[in-house]
Amino acid sequence: MIRTLKFMAGIAACAATAALLTTYLRDVGTIRLAAPAICLQVVIATALLAGRIPALIGALLADLMFALWLFPPYGTAWVSDPTERVVLTLFLIASLVITMILPRPWPRVGRATEQVE
Repeated sequence: MIRTLKFMAGIAACAATAALLTTYLRDVGTIRLAAPAICLQVVIATALLAGRIPALIGALLADLMFALWLFPPYGTAWVSDPTERVVLTLFLIASLVITMILPRPWPRVGRATEQVE
């Protein structure tokens, strides 16, 4: 039960961050190119705290949200500006690489460990 909640909370954290960045940076011009870099920090934290799979799923959802609602034309997955396409591609590649090289999530404090004899 706790693992499922942790899994879903990790995905939700990435998606919520992408939604907030999309809402606040949509009309700001070139600063919106920083949104995937900011969201990458949340993906890293999610990978450390919740696991690799929730971080990757959250990164995919964030990338889809950015493509749909942050970069024009709005409402389609096609991004017209080549610079913005490169930023989204780099975000996905960086998310994949970083989550694969990070260690597994930290163990809970106070959990009994098994001893091998």
